[in-house]
Amino acid sequence: MTLLLLIASLANGADAPSPAPNKAEEKAAASFDPARAAVFLDQINLAWTRQRKCGTCHTNYPYVVARPLVSKPGAEHAEVLGFFQDRARNWDKNAPRWPAEVVATAQALALHDRLTGAKAASEPARMALERTWKLQRADGAWDWLKCDWPPSKSDDGYGAVAALLAATAAPGYLEGNSEGVARVERIVGYLKAVKDLPLHHRLHQAWAATYDARAMGAYDRDNALDALLKLQRADGGWNLASLGKWKRKDGTMNDAEAAASDGYATGLAVLVLSRCRGASAATRKGVEWLRKEQKDSGRWFTRSLNNDKAHFITHAGTAYAVLGLHAAGALPAADSVKP
Repeated sequence: MTLLLLIASLANGADAPSPAPNKAEEKAAASFDPARAAVFLDQINLAWTRQRKCGTCHTNYPYVVARPLVSKPGAEHAEVLGFFQDRARNWDKNAPRWPAEVVATAQALALHDRLTGAKAASEPARMALERTWKLQRADGAWDWLKCDWPPSKSDDGYGAVAALLAATAAPGYLEGNSEGVARVERIVGYLKAVKDLPLHHRLHQAWAATYDARAMGAYDRDNALDALLKLQRADGGWNLASLGKWKRKDGTMNDAEAAASDGYATGLAVLVLSRCRGASAATRKGVEWLRKEQKDSGRWFTRSLNNDKAHFITHAGTAYAVLGLHAAGALPAADSVKP
């Protein structure tokens, strides 16, 4: 199927075809091409949403946020976004399966509102946030999914930073909202008390602090950013295994020294460093890595931290690569979307 026919079939509502499997050995593209990233993201996320009928942190939640930053999104993005908006509007009739669904939906919808220039949080984002607070524990966190699928489904800390990012990113949500502010303060208190919070999570907390300084103190933020800079590899990228201490399914530790740079970690690093400290030699090298390492399919490969069967984290890795490039001002200007 040609690129144009693929786009037409998706836009017309045909069954979304499954892209080729995620493989590290896929050849790099001859040159960086944001349009290929858009097609891959549309293809994989529409297929996932239609076939699985659920949201996942490794696939369609980050897609909702990242896709509008490449170019004006079409029917594929509208359908996936609508899926999550409908979930938020109808949880009283069709209850969420886990607290994680509520928090992750709130995060995706709030960031979508923020990054597409909305003046105020949308009704579905606000509904998701209000339900998020109903599920918050007394210690400030949530009962999170622990499926041994790091970095997003292995500990309660990720749920806390996801909710923090949702509340701070939602345009205007915390203005005059004493209850929302109190909930944010409860999250921050929880995060301060967690021992060995993965750097991955602290980087998301630092991201949240770029929307509201109450999300993370300057001292903790700078420590996280300094630690991140030390992990940049000689090729200019970062790898996800270095952002936490996670075991694989076979019980072995992920080897950060041996792991190659990947799209997820490099995109996240460039995103957070750009937002917190602006352009630098580190971000320029990161952008150069991202532009050079896009695969021919349009994706950026990221090896799974759990097993080597499917590497679904590549889907999120492609979205994070887009987020990083956008934050660094390295994408062509999309309609009304600015870093």
